[in-house]
Amino acid sequence: MSAQSQILKAFERVDNKIEQQYRKLLKHHDWYSEYSDDHSVWEKSAVEYTKIMCMAQQIDINYKIFNEYAPDEYKKESR
Repeated sequence: MSAQSQILKAFERVDNKIEQQYRKLLKHHDWYSEYSDDHSVWEKSAVEYTKIMCMAQQIDINYKIFNEYAPDEYKKESR
């Protein structure tokens, strides 16, 4: 196996791991935390949502994966 193909495989593994982390965040995100009476719940969710959106800008610019997990009222249109 050439060095170039080894490097490409390594990048593919990293990309897959990042996508898995992104999907896990989306799957477990508390989409309705804004309705919580507990400010710490809202705050934790807001930080998590910021992380999700930062990841989306890098790996999901058309929100295809995002929209698989988001409730209808939170779905986004592709750019």
